[in-house]
Amino acid sequence: MSSDAGADVVTSVFDVELPPAPYPGLRPFEKNEWPIFFGRERMCDEIIAQLLQKQLIVVHGDSGSGKSSVIRAGVLPRLEQESARTGVRWRTGIAVPGEAPLWNMAEALAKIDGGADEERVVELRRALNGGNAAAATLAKLIGCNASNSVCILIDQFEELFAHARRHGADEATLLTQLLVTLLQAQTPGLYVVLTMRSEFLGVCARFAGFAELVNETQYLLPRMSASDLCRAIVEAARLYDGSVGMDLANRMIAEAGGSQDQLPLIQHGLMLMHHERANASPWRLGLENCRDGLTQSLSRHADSVMAACVREHGVPPAVVEQIFRALTEINADGQAIRRPQTLRALLETSAAAETHVRAVIDAFRAEGVSFLRPYGVQALSEHDLVDVSHEALIRCWGKLAEKKDGWLVREFRDGLLWRALLVQTESFERDAADVIGRSVINERSAWFARHNEAWAKRYGGQWERVAKLISASEQARAAMERRERITKRTTLWLTIVAVGAVIFALTIFAKFAQERAQTAELDLRLAYEQKTHIDFDARERDRADALRYAAQQLNDATDKTQDTVLKESAKKVADTLVSSASSIADTSAASTRPRVFMQYAQESQRGAVLVVQHALRTTQIARDEFMDVPAIQKVAVTPQRTELRCFRDTECSGIGATILATLNKTLASPAVTLVNLSTRYKDSPNIRANTFELWFATADEIRMRGTGPSKD
Repeated sequence: MSSDAGADVVTSVFDVELPPAPYPGLRPFEKNEWPIFFGRERMCDEIIAQLLQKQLIVVHGDSGSGKSSVIRAGVLPRLEQESARTGVRWRTGIAVPGEAPLWNMAEALAKIDGGADEERVVELRRALNGGNAAAATLAKLIGCNASNSVCILIDQFEELFAHARRHGADEATLLTQLLVTLLQAQTPGLYVVLTMRSEFLGVCARFAGFAELVNETQYLLPRMSASDLCRAIVEAARLYDGSVGMDLANRMIAEAGGSQDQLPLIQHGLMLMHHERANASPWRLGLENCRDGLTQSLSRHADSVMAACVREHGVPPAVVEQIFRALTEINADGQAIRRPQTLRALLETSAAAETHVRAVIDAFRAEGVSFLRPYGVQALSEHDLVDVSHEALIRCWGKLAEKKDGWLVREFRDGLLWRALLVQTESFERDAADVIGRSVINERSAWFARHNEAWAKRYGGQWERVAKLISASEQARAAMERRERITKRTTLWLTIVAVGAVIFALTIFAKFAQERAQTAELDLRLAYEQKTHIDFDARERDRADALRYAAQQLNDATDKTQDTVLKESAKKVADTLVSSASSIADTSAASTRPRVFMQYAQESQRGAVLVVQHALRTTQIARDEFMDVPAIQKVAVTPQRTELRCFRDTECSGIGATILATLNKTLASPAVTLVNLSTRYKDSPNIRANTFELWFATADEIRMRGTGPSKD
């Protein structure tokens, strides 16, 4: 490079070109937006001083603390500008791990010199495989020395750990080894800045030497003071022939209240207000321009973008929901976090038209919105990674964040239900009779039809195995319904025969016993009424009892006559009724096995209740006899303690004690108490034998032994 060319490169870094707008919104500041980046000057100086000394620095902080913006719009431009005054040439680049950490870093290094042809990227990618020698090889390839320095930012470094979890630790090991060697060997001219969320610091210890590197080079980004926040709000407006009133600035700072979303919410609110005033010159923003709170403003903006997708592109609202449910999740600590997905994965899980999926992504990543990244208008390939730009959107958009029925909660519940189905699938594969109960199979079938195999992979996959369980459960329900229809027809026929016999008996009785006809007729009519009022939809045992009762009434009536022919006819009818009752009782003997109906009040308890239901169904009470748990039900009010209710004294001390022991052996919490209600319900004819109710108290946390707490 000639001296004149070198001088042009050095002086070019002082050229100032204002970005299109003073406020970027929810996305981070970019390097070219350094003229509008205010309030973090002291922090930039501290980071640069530590970077120049150690050649590597790990900048970490909470989500929304501004890590990316500080490095992109503060540190990197400052390196190029301040060091250029001393004649040192600085070149900078930015990489994000994404789905290909080493390739993305090689591509960022290739772009530093203004080009990124594939041959050059492949050359640098191979150098990254060099282990301990990789740093020196890279420095040679990109021409690093004491007067020609390169600084590469690896932004959102925590994505490297997610990549290792999904695809193996090979690339993460190579990259961390390169960084450890760079810190130890101090390769001249090569500098690296990492940004990372603080909650991932513990994961660093999984890679050899990397925890020690972080301990030596970490910089925890401090919060901005109120005066620094005011500068960030007010100063940028002055460069665009505008102003922001201090009353508005103070209100926005007070409303954000030091939350982790403080900076992105303020920048987003200012961006929207400036858009409304952009055509005025000069323009001013005051309290009159702030109609909503910062959180409400962001949520309303996201709603309007979604409405435009529906209105202008014909996108079904469910497609928008499926995309954002795929891009977000709740982690083990109960926090809402981002879940980056390739465009291909979003197409597969949403099962929507590609034009609709692309329309949603493009609308939410457009300039002036920036809710998704990659930002801009360049068409995405199927392998490009789509991600929520900032967790503030997840926490503040009502459709995502609503606690009772928001998209994030719906996704969490569906994940719990899928895992519960996997548990029941294992039981079904051991015992083909252990299918989903007929009371819920219709609901489960409809739910299953709304999902697909690509979605199920998020929660353990095994789609085909669960599909077999659903199919077998539907077949079992259909078979049960066929048996019930046959039983109803049989019972109806027997009832008609019985009624005909009674009528016949009445006719004979009237003919041969006139002196007692009135009394006999009344008694036999009573038997007729008892029989014809049998509920054909009742359970098999109830029908058998009704038939026996009709036979008894018929016998009682015939005892009042001396006519031998009438007695013999009536006795045959009564014997037929008793025989039918015995047959029904024999075929329904299995229905007398213990049944436990389960009630709960909180939706957060549902996943654990499903597991308890499965545990009871697989508990053997006697030889070849298992408990039946036909259904669980969500109710508005439950007792103050978790209790198992029994309704017959002998059952409480017998089977009830066995069920209680099973529950307390299965549950780590809560403790279950047996409540004997036999006195209260001793005269009730509607309590079926061996019936029990399990009520979970609203405030109780349900935990199985050997597992953690159930969370929503």
